[in-house]
Amino acid sequence: MNLTSRQASSVLAAFVLSVLTLSVFYLSRNKGPVSTVTRFHEALVTKDDRLLRSTLGSHYATEEARQMSAFVSGLIDAGSSVSISRVGKRAIEAEVWVKYASRRRGYTTVSFSLHKDSGVWLIDPGATKIRSRTAGI
Repeated sequence: MNLTSRQASSVLAAFVLSVLTLSVFYLSRNKGPVSTVTRFHEALVTKDDRLLRSTLGSHYATEEARQMSAFVSGLIDAGSSVSISRVGKRAIEAEVWVKYASRRRGYTTVSFSLHKDSGVWLIDPGATKIRSRTAGI
């Protein structure tokens, strides 16, 4: 099989484009609002304070963050299955709706509010609390 110069350059361009695309996806993993909410839940389950702090930023030490974390931990500890039911994202704000379902208690939905700060998505417990009053927070 003998490739012409034009075919070789096309193959090379396709390869470079593929590597570039994969690199962008690799570098942007764990950086979106859904990933932040997922890491928040992981931090609660594993009791990883550093990971929890990375999802809350400056809100970490607030009373709202403590209440939200305790409420969500209670849902998880009660054996609720956790699923993301909806995502709304704008330039620097996002909402991630998480459904907690259990046989005993039915289901609860919490709308996590996030904002982007210096390129990092962070949960805003105060805004989440307001939007989640019906969920008991």
